[in-house]
Amino acid sequence: MNQPNQPVPRGWLQQQRAIEKLLLSTKERSLISALYLDGPPTSEFSTSLVDYVVRRAYNGLAPRRVVYIMGTELDMECAASRPSVFAPMGLNDYENILTIKAAKEFCNEYEQGKVIMGSDLVLMIDVRMSATVAEEVMFGLALEQLQQALRLKQNGTEVHVAVLLLGSSWFSPRTFNSFAKLMQVTRRSIHETHPPINPTFATTADLNPIVGEALKKGQRLIFSQGASWNPFSVYDEVDPQSLFSTSTDVVQAQRLLTRCEFDNVQAWAQKATTSVQFFASCEPQTLEQLNFGDEVLGPAWSKDLTTLVLRTIHMMGDNGNKILKHFPMRIPANHVGWADRCRRLSVLGCLRGNPDIQGAYLLTDRGKQMSHLMWTRDLDWEVAWLLMSASQRPQFDDTSAYVLVCMAAIIASGPRSFVAKIGSLKDDGSPYTVDDLQKLSSPCLRHCVRDGMLWLYTGIFLQYEDFVPGDTKSTANTSQVGAYAVISHSRRLGIIQLVNKFLKICGLGQPANEYFTENPLTSQQVASIQSALMWAFLHRIAYFDNEARGSAPGGLPQDTILARDLVSLHDIHVNQEREFLDVESCRAHGNRTMLGGGFFAIYHQLELYGDDGDDQYYAVSGLTWLPATLFKAAERECGILWPEMVMHILD
Repeated sequence: MNQPNQPVPRGWLQQQRAIEKLLLSTKERSLISALYLDGPPTSEFSTSLVDYVVRRAYNGLAPRRVVYIMGTELDMECAASRPSVFAPMGLNDYENILTIKAAKEFCNEYEQGKVIMGSDLVLMIDVRMSATVAEEVMFGLALEQLQQALRLKQNGTEVHVAVLLLGSSWFSPRTFNSFAKLMQVTRRSIHETHPPINPTFATTADLNPIVGEALKKGQRLIFSQGASWNPFSVYDEVDPQSLFSTSTDVVQAQRLLTRCEFDNVQAWAQKATTSVQFFASCEPQTLEQLNFGDEVLGPAWSKDLTTLVLRTIHMMGDNGNKILKHFPMRIPANHVGWADRCRRLSVLGCLRGNPDIQGAYLLTDRGKQMSHLMWTRDLDWEVAWLLMSASQRPQFDDTSAYVLVCMAAIIASGPRSFVAKIGSLKDDGSPYTVDDLQKLSSPCLRHCVRDGMLWLYTGIFLQYEDFVPGDTKSTANTSQVGAYAVISHSRRLGIIQLVNKFLKICGLGQPANEYFTENPLTSQQVASIQSALMWAFLHRIAYFDNEARGSAPGGLPQDTILARDLVSLHDIHVNQEREFLDVESCRAHGNRTMLGGGFFAIYHQLELYGDDGDDQYYAVSGLTWLPATLFKAAERECGILWPEMVMHILD
């Protein structure tokens, strides 16, 4: 291997002897050894250290093969783009000296039987940041491989396996502790040698000239187009083909960035050999607050925990012979939270308990379908459930299935600012009413508009689906009625693209009756859609009692009312001014169907406001009313009362 003798980066020079000793002793003896390198997020691990280990393996001073597993595809592409020994190493298939994989790719290949770790190996795992679902599952699978190697060694087989965990002091020590339960591991600290590159904070208005100037210079951009805060860096080196858009010369992350990925982008910018510009569109104090929940658990342990539970059980082989909480992961399960998710998934018919082993679970066919949709398509739970429901016959005819797919596309696109209220009074001084919203909606859903956001937004989308600004032949030639203005034409085109994509996933086409929007949906069609929404949002249910208690903490508008989240039992606040729900109509229905009155609504968004302590409060938005009687379906199907408030529903 004709490679220059590149110097060891100063950041881990002080640990060079420890690394050399570990690699050489593992090569010469039947041994499984481990070293945890602990440093700041931007430590010079990654390519420089990998190159160093590969050179030693090539020269016979370390086990023969090196497998390096990184967090995301973007990390992998950044690493593979840097000047290094990667290119001459041949196919990336576990057979050559070096294999480099992203966590999700590793998991997929493991499931397909393509992962061949062997017993002559240096395994390097990047665990510097909070774990995503793919990273949690990958870590568990890697530990299972190491457990197999330990069993081989105990049975007298020659085993030469060295493990290098690339950790960080930014992250919790739980990853180290979890690994140390399996085998003895040495922990070494790495000190940073380069000052961090701090981002310039730019507003949205600043972005176009920044992008334009970079493209003129032939540079590449990395940023997340869909993130609520948009970090991106500009430099010459990175051109990952799999994510590269030839039409815009922009490398785009296809999902929201987390705080840990922000730090990773910063680390790559720091390693660039050309000058770097690094930008973010939120204020420094906001950046400091990102993704720092209790115990810094990261995305896999917040909004994606349900996905993690399903995928973990799936990757266990679905044999039900292991107790779920014993599956090895970077962060040992919080048993209360884990048990809660298992109970929810049991209610939803995605899991069933093993009658022979208490605490062990099997995936049902529904659970397998949901796990596959969320994992392979990167879909949120609610979207995946609606698409799964839309593909079911005969419960959904082609019309109601199409409406359900449209709802899923609207949820996936983020329904904020779908329709804007641009005034509060008519010319005569009287307030606008729900009738104005009904005029915006397609005739097929106008009778459902009073039921809240998802019905209204879907009705508006169907009404203006074929609207082209300036085209007098369009069936809908206006996008404003009364006090309300509809989403932009470009936004509608984005939703149409999602609808077409989702129809393909479901194996569906356009409704046979192309004029279905001209007549109201039948009560049976509405009921089937409501049922799908109830199941999809079973973890986001708000209960409004009949007293309409007022509450306006932290300067919230006086129209704010108090409700109760039926899963966490937290008080939650709703700003009626921003909702499209006809509360009085909902209360009237609740008086007829609920003991003591009140009503249920599902919500799209949950946010925590205020400083730590008594001043904090939860607020929800995006309400859609559902008939209380629907919620008895869970008890009928699985025998579990969910939510417990259904005991007050009158038969």
